[in-house]
Amino acid sequence: MLVQLLISNAQKKITSPDDAIQVSITGGKKLLIAAQFKGTVILEPSEIGIITKQFNSNWEIRKISTQKKDETIFPPVAEKRKVIRDHYQQLDIEFKSKISLQVRVYNDGFAYRFTSPYKDSITVEKEIARYSLPDKVMFYGSPVVKREGVDVFHTSFEEPYLIKPTDSVSTDLLFFSPVLIGYPNEMKTVITESDLEDYPGMFLKFNENKLLEGVNAGYPLEVKMNPGEFPQEVVIRRADFIARTKGKRTFPWRVFMLSEKDAQASF
Repeated sequence: MLVQLLISNAQKKITSPDDAIQVSITGGKKLLIAAQFKGTVILEPSEIGIITKQFNSNWEIRKISTQKKDETIFPPVAEKRKVIRDHYQQLDIEFKSKISLQVRVYNDGFAYRFTSPYKDSITVEKEIARYSLPDKVMFYGSPVVKREGVDVFHTSFEEPYLIKPTDSVSTDLLFFSPVLIGYPNEMKTVITESDLEDYPGMFLKFNENKLLEGVNAGYPLEVKMNPGEFPQEVVIRRADFIARTKGKRTFPWRVFMLSEKDAQASF
């Protein structure tokens, strides 16, 4: 089912099929996302966005549509579940910049991604993801240990998890996803990403305002082959933008998986 209308600017909300999760999007000078699960604040209003050389960052809402889906997936490769129910409600927002945002809400989480309609190639200067977490939550994440002779984005993604209250995590640390947020009522949220294609992965760090901020590696301009028993190509010079890619595309999903208790986690 698809519902579509024109709108100048407003806060829009979308819920999970069981109404337990509510995600709010606010357009304007900044684009904000917020989320709750059964009254528990998952995200305070948090700035998101994507900045390209081809489009101005106009987050005034031009058009919205909603749709519902309830289908069954039979994965060809063995998964945790033999049958996966693909059940969600989706909000699609087109902004005056012509960039669009898709917000998809399931009963056990939500995700968002940007889309672009540009026919030619585009240059993505930066993606904005500054997640504002509520007070008194715990952070579980693996910090990158910088290797000698390469920048911090070269990692084998094999570091131990750091577990600390969010307000005590050092701003010097860079984490790779997934990371987990623990709430006082035993709620858990895993933050990760999916559907990466021709685009850098998103690392995370706490900035000086204690927002959990996305960090993307710059586009590789020059690489070299490091010799040794296991030769490896490494980036030695990066651009001041993060991607040069086709213009008509969807960008990676930013995913938030939710669970009230560890035993019922679906992730």
